[in-house]
Amino acid sequence: MNPQTYLRIGLVVFSALFLNACGNLPKHDSTLTDDAKIVFAEDAFALKGENKLPDKWWLALNDSTLNQLIDKALKNNNNLKVGLLKIKKSRLSLQTTDANQAFKLDAKAGVSTSAAETSGKSTDTDKFSVGLVASYELDLWNKQSNLSASAALDITASELDYKTLRISTSADVALAWYRLVEQIQQLQLLKLQLTISEDYLQVIEQKFRTGQSLAADVLQQRQTVESVKGDHFNTYRLIQQYKNQLALLLAEPNFKQATPATLALPTLPALPKLGLKTELLHHRPDVQSAFNQLAKTDTQTAIAVAERFPKISLSANYERNGSDAGSLFDNWLASLAGNLIVPILDADKRALEVDKKRNLYQQALLNYKQKILSSVSEVQSALFKEDRQGQYLASLAKQLKLSEQATQQIRSSYIKGAMDFQRVLNAVLSDQNLQRNYLRANRELIEYRISLYRALSGGWEINNDK
Repeated sequence: MNPQTYLRIGLVVFSALFLNACGNLPKHDSTLTDDAKIVFAEDAFALKGENKLPDKWWLALNDSTLNQLIDKALKNNNNLKVGLLKIKKSRLSLQTTDANQAFKLDAKAGVSTSAAETSGKSTDTDKFSVGLVASYELDLWNKQSNLSASAALDITASELDYKTLRISTSADVALAWYRLVEQIQQLQLLKLQLTISEDYLQVIEQKFRTGQSLAADVLQQRQTVESVKGDHFNTYRLIQQYKNQLALLLAEPNFKQATPATLALPTLPALPKLGLKTELLHHRPDVQSAFNQLAKTDTQTAIAVAERFPKISLSANYERNGSDAGSLFDNWLASLAGNLIVPILDADKRALEVDKKRNLYQQALLNYKQKILSSVSEVQSALFKEDRQGQYLASLAKQLKLSEQATQQIRSSYIKGAMDFQRVLNAVLSDQNLQRNYLRANRELIEYRISLYRALSGGWEINNDK
């Protein structure tokens, strides 16, 4: 090439690099304000606990069977496996995005035949060529870097979604397991209550045969016995329902977990340390995910802004050609080109796209604010419910003690003939209902604690359960 050609190439490269150096100027402001973060200052939760909540929150319940179930679910649950594949897909997408922005070098080879006729004589000419083609688009206005940043945020989003899903799955396993435990306890209680009701029926039937009781008393007690039997069927249905739920969560066709000989709901430990509300906001993966989405929409706005400005790409071509394979490398041609594309008329499509992205940013900001408020509300609600449920459970325990004493005295008076059967029936039914309600209330208390652990949990490292 002559000196003038080199001069032109140099001017193109210099102009391109100069424009690229100015690329930072029209970039969208991606700084998130304190308003977006909603700082709670030194706000603390009303109740203060004593124990530090472990990353794997269910370990605080000290239930070996529950530990086994959750460990199995975290390894086998199909939704979690899909979550891992989404993380892998996001990482591959980032690699693809970076690859699209990299310097590209392609090899080419070709052969062509042309025919010509001169003075009635035809001539065929073959042309062979081989060469290299290089291309690169300059990162004007930080568009390419923002594309990479957006793809990286997609990885973070998939990881945070996976963390949130693990917390939800572990909580769902715990809820299904303790509901199953409660129903098994209810079934054991119903069997005992059925025996008691059948004993009362024998006593009443004996009194009826001796004229000391009415036929209506016998019929009422038979109805009570049948009612307890009916509750058996409903309890069996619920037991199977919760077993099916556990099988689905554990990705098994049937729930095969061996249950201990004596099942009991766990005794709750002391409340965990809650700390400041701001600590919760930086801890929960769903809150982090909402902030991550806010950052992503901000980055996408910057990309949309960059689309409104010129694009510059560089290309280089090096080619050798010849009329036959032997002369292929005798001739060569090299070229370097710079292309400038400037949007002029697009019916405001790019400007509308910027407005659209800014609208999505405002939506993401509001969603982030709402997620923060919801997270704090979840913790406060769980604390309040557990506190009131504990008081309700204590009241039920007192009622049970008084009911047992009253039932024994009423039964003794009835046997002596000093009281009618209706009083006995009412006392027995009240006592049996209290026993069932106590089991149910105890399970609900545990569920409120699980809700608290779930609201406080920040998850654990992804590699820990692989």
